[in-house]
Amino acid sequence: MSIKLTQPQVMLHQMVTDFADKEVKPLDMWIDKHREYPAELWSSIVNTGFLGLTIPEEYGGAGFDVVASSQTIYDFAQRNASIAFTLEGHYKTVDQVLKYATPALKEKYLPQATHRVFGFSSTEPQGGSNVMGFTAKAVKEGDKWILNGNKSMITNGGLAEVYCVLLKTSPTELSCFLVD
Repeated sequence: MSIKLTQPQVMLHQMVTDFADKEVKPLDMWIDKHREYPAELWSSIVNTGFLGLTIPEEYGGAGFDVVASSQTIYDFAQRNASIAFTLEGHYKTVDQVLKYATPALKEKYLPQATHRVFGFSSTEPQGGSNVMGFTAKAVKEGDKWILNGNKSMITNGGLAEVYCVLLKTSPTELSCFLVD
């Protein structure tokens, strides 16, 4: 299947490849060896706007679609898979906020997603990705929710500042909580 990029997507692709060739590719082995991103590189990724790529313009993002984000992930992956994976996890979490969050949560968190990494937490140690087998749960007490349980293989775990956490709220119901 072949997809023809729009002119803005072509310009983004060129910007990403130029940036990744200059800033990311020379650090590829260092990143993998040290299991972290150099602070200057990560700052440059944020300041260039890559975290806000898929965020609508009304929330301070660039408003690109899934084709542009997929091409961006692919372009970064050719230079360093770790950065591509981090961006993919961020984009998919932002997509969950866009689709399912209340208007108030969107107003609060989507502008922050242009400079803070978002992560997603659903997999559990005992149940993998079998969501109906989850044991982690959320219980409402008064006007607050108490979240309790274990998650594993958390997308952007340890790097993210905001997490979408999928938990059982009844035996047959799941809810996603934004945890800052």
